[in-house]
Amino acid sequence: MDKNYWTTDRLNRGYHEWPKQRLTDLKAKVARSKWRLGYHVQTRTGLLNDPNGFSYFNHQWHLFYQAFPFGAVHGLKSWTHLVSDDLVNWKNVHKPMIPDRSNDRNGCYSGSAIPVGDRLFLMYTGNIWDKHHHRQAKQDGAWMDKDNDITKLQRPLINQPPLEVTGNFRDPQIIKHGLYYYAILGAQTEGNRGEIVVYRSQSVDHGWNLFKTMDIGNDNLGYMVECPNLVFIHNHPVIIFCPQGIDRKRLNYQNRYPNAYIAGDSMNWNQMKIINPTKIRLMDYGFDFYATRSFNAPDGRALSISWVGMPGVEYATDSEGWSGALTLVRELDLKDGQLIQRPARENRKLFVHDLKAVNGMEIPKQCYIKWVPNIDRLSQMAITAETSHLYFSIDQKGHRLSIHRQNLSGNEEIRQVRINKDVIHSCALYFDNSEFEVYINGGVRTMTGRFFRNGHVLNLNWTDCNSVTVKQLKPININND
Repeated sequence: MDKNYWTTDRLNRGYHEWPKQRLTDLKAKVARSKWRLGYHVQTRTGLLNDPNGFSYFNHQWHLFYQAFPFGAVHGLKSWTHLVSDDLVNWKNVHKPMIPDRSNDRNGCYSGSAIPVGDRLFLMYTGNIWDKHHHRQAKQDGAWMDKDNDITKLQRPLINQPPLEVTGNFRDPQIIKHGLYYYAILGAQTEGNRGEIVVYRSQSVDHGWNLFKTMDIGNDNLGYMVECPNLVFIHNHPVIIFCPQGIDRKRLNYQNRYPNAYIAGDSMNWNQMKIINPTKIRLMDYGFDFYATRSFNAPDGRALSISWVGMPGVEYATDSEGWSGALTLVRELDLKDGQLIQRPARENRKLFVHDLKAVNGMEIPKQCYIKWVPNIDRLSQMAITAETSHLYFSIDQKGHRLSIHRQNLSGNEEIRQVRINKDVIHSCALYFDNSEFEVYINGGVRTMTGRFFRNGHVLNLNWTDCNSVTVKQLKPININND
């Protein structure tokens, strides 16, 4: 971040105060970027981070994300709104929800959406800094009609955090069960502990009261919980959340912050308690993955989408005026208490045609690579571009897959995942110029990240693989208009 340019005033400048030329210049700059994506959601200009409001309404899929369009920095946040007929082709509605009220004047932070009658209700955190630079979080609401026009409520739904909870109180997920709507929020106590706090109401747009602290069978959630969401898979509850600062002895994670989940047998709604919870596990084992947003679709599927990024990390695109992308939409399944994640079935329409798999071949910027490793020897797969590489190594004896990533900086980073005691029988890689998603053993484990390389030509090499399949994928160019 250019600290000389990004003064406090510019970071908090109202959207209508920016000259139109700012976005015009940024669009031209972004258009010259060599890191733009083909089929993943990306920002048009500026910053994208947490996905929000993932829902189905008015015969369309709706997805919002936190955005600051005026630069690749964490400035005054708004919600950008996308719609899709198929979970693959996303179109920008160009009707963002911007911070323009006293109760969200320092940003429209994360939240969720739920259909109510012929409207969509949005619940989000309004961020406020007082004159002493203390955070005052409000939980705000808004209605969206079938024309995608948003009308904010005049008063907050929840005006202040509960007693003994700091201003770090945000990211409401709104769901309905029985007669009640429930708002599930991430929180930090004054004792510096992370919690998941639940409010409930019989009316979605008023009457919210503190109900319970969610009992997920784990009382050590670090110093702050972000982005909690509850979904059901085969009637089993799964709570997905980001426990910042959790002890690495309790959750073995390699990134700055983890994105985790806990599953259970059933849900006691009266106590807001997950019955027979599993141990806490990571959602993803890659380099860049955070702020998962999930919901149960009308057809019963549990769907999720995540930010391919990490708070506090700078990316190569920052200097080009844009930063941030999302994963493909994933379908969530559950087996023996563990999540299985697969690209939503609709993503099959990205496949264009098969390419002849030849060791050392040049591959396109948008492609799908699936390989079956040898079960007796160390299998290797590598995408190389001059001095940069993504190198996948499978150790069957150790039941482990490792990714070695060497970006523009020349520094090599490593992420590893262990597949319990199972043989690694397949890996499927979705590659999109500067983003990748790996699905191991049909999604038993996933590894996600960005890849910024030297050179333009991408080559694929492998050793000790029983079979390799390569497919050309369709570039959709989301948000390149």
